[in-house]
Formats: sequence, structure tokens, C-alpha cells
Amino acid sequence: QKCAQLGGYVCKQSKRSNVLIQNMTITETEGQLRSPNYPNQYASNINYWVKIIAPKRSRIIVQFQQMDIEDQDECLYDYVSIQDSEFYHVQSNLNPKLSPPPNIGVVNIDYLNDADDVKRVLDRRRFIRSSSPNDYSFPSFQSYVRWCGKHSGDMSQFDFISRSNEILINFFTDNSIAAEGFSAMWRSIDISACPAQTLTSREGNLSSPNFPHFLLHNLNCTYNIQAPIGRKIWLEFLAFDIGFDALAFVDLGDGVPLQPYSDTNIISDGVYVSKGERVKIHLRTSSRPRGK
Repeated sequence: QKCAQLGGYVCKQSKRSNVLIQNMTITETEGQLRSPNYPNQYASNINYWVKIIAPKRSRIIVQFQQMDIEDQDECLYDYVSIQDSEFYHVQSNLNPKLSPPPNIGVVNIDYLNDADDVKRVLDRRRFIRSSSPNDYSFPSFQSYVRWCGKHSGDMSQFDFISRSNEILINFFTDNSIAAEGFSAMWRSIDISACPAQTLTSREGNLSSPNFPHFLLHNLNCTYNIQAPIGRKIWLEFLAFDIGFDALAFVDLGDGVPLQPYSDTNIISDGVYVSKGERVKIHLRTSSRPRGK
């Protein structure tokens, strides 16, 4: 290939037979992922795929514990990649020859359509953001990631969060230079309240998906709380941390949405009593939300 091309080369070593490693499909709610032969050196010429299918109306979070894969700036030689199955199907339809998937960038879907209104709302609530951006690490929210290199600290930078309940993981190695590989954990996050969920218990607790960890992206969730006839609802926020590109509203039954903690003059903000027998809580997040 022309050397001006990304990953160009002068000659290529003859490829030996691939190591026989059977691809897997996992249908669980959580588990551990490891590269073949971890923590010993992985073999050459591996093209290993794992498909994880979580329950419907859930998302998947993958968190790496350790990574030791041959390093290269674009991860062209050895790498581990993760992608949404939904993302892969879309790209495959656009390009039927897509196998394995290329390292293409971020696919953003933004539910906050009116940018000016969103900016005004976010400007009003800057005072309740975390005091330091380092209070917790932020995931990338990409639909496809590819990783390589040796890493053991600050591993949250490699967190992957799906948009659907299916992901594809690919571990690929070339015919030279091996290392230990990777170890990761994965778990599914229930998003039953997205788009809507009705709660009729006399009392209880609820939290946004993945609380108290980072907010998930591209959420549009509504919690409808229904009290018995003739009763009202006491609603009290015990924790509230919504930063960039995310909004939460409360409707106490009069059709007028309130934004918690948007007015510093209200001492009792965060504690509400319904007008009637129904309360609605609505959470929306954009493609790169910040907060817990």
C-alpha cells in the first residue's frame, strides 16, 4: 500500500493458521470478560467475538479492570473493540462488506432539540454541579471503541455504555508481539422507566438508571406515581446531581413542570406535595450528560 495511507506497509508476513477459539453468545445480567489465556500471553492471529444479550429494556456497561495489549497509536495491530449491535447493524446496511467493523467515530442522538432553551436552563442550574470535575470520571458514550496499550490505573476512562441491550466485543491480534490481554466486568442496567413506568405502591424509593454512578446517555424516562383515590403524594429528593446536557422535571398534577433546585431562594426546594393523586417525574439526557 502507499505509505501515505494510514497503516501503510512495505511488506506483510505470511499469515499462519488462526488459533481455534470459539465465538460466544452470552445471555446473562452480569459477568466477567477476559481475553483468551489471560493473564498469560495471548496467542497470535486471534479474531475472537463475544456477543452479550442483556434483558429487554436494559443497557450494558463494560468496565475494564486491566489492559495489556500491543500498543499502537491507532490500535491497528492488536486490540479489543466494543460496539452496540444496533450500531453495527446500521453500519452493515450502509456497507455490506463491513467485517470486521472499522474504527469510526461517535454517533450522537440528541433528545434536547431546542438548544437555546437547554442552554438557558443549564445556565440557571450551574450552582448545583459537582465542586470538582474530578469527583467522578466520565465515560466516552461512543457507539464504537477500540482499545490497546498497557493500562492499570484510572480505568474508568475505558468504560463503555451501550444504547441497546446487545453489544459485540472483538479481540483481534496480528502475527507478532503478544501481551497479557485484558480483564473486564460487565453488568446490565434496568431502564424500565424509559419511556414510561407507573408506580402504585403506597411508599417507596426510586432512582435514575445507574445511580449513584454516572448518568446514562440518550435517556427519555417518565416515572408516574399514582396514589389511592383521595390521597396526595409526598415527594422528597434525597440526592440530586444533574449537570451538563441533562434535565429533570416534576409535575405535581397541575400540568406545570417544575425543575428541582432551579431557584436558590426556595429553601424547601426538593420537597413537594402533589396537587392531587398523581406525580410525574421526567428525566431527559443528551448524548454526553454529566452528573450522577
